[in-house]
Amino acid sequence: MTSSVPRSAAPLTGAHVLVVEDDRAVREMACHLLAGAGCAVVAAGSAEEAQELELAPFDLVFCDVMLPGASGIDLAAALGERRPGLPVLLTSGQRDADLRGAVEASGLPFLPKPYTAEALQLAVASALDRPAPA
Repeated sequence: MTSSVPRSAAPLTGAHVLVVEDDRAVREMACHLLAGAGCAVVAAGSAEEAQELELAPFDLVFCDVMLPGASGIDLAAALGERRPGLPVLLTSGQRDADLRGAVEASGLPFLPKPYTAEALQLAVASALDRPAPA
């Protein structure tokens, strides 16, 4: 899996990010890092919880690939049906070949865990700058 991280990132001030992560400590850390970079952050602990949210205010979804009940890739597809063009940045600490293949097939940007605050900020900035899928 490759990380799509640019060399420099634009400020994230004002970006609204939905963080979907089932591990509470990781979710809280990601929210803290993004808020520190100037993002407005809302967190969800599951795909189901994320799908219950109104997507209009979000500029990006930062989502773990491995979620209970649904994969982050499946969640990205479902959210994309509700709001076409909504950027999604995937993350995972898993390194197996099946996951790697699924992430690559999705065409979505990916940030491997563990990540630093700088890597997260750069990956979010890059995902926000990507053109919407056709």
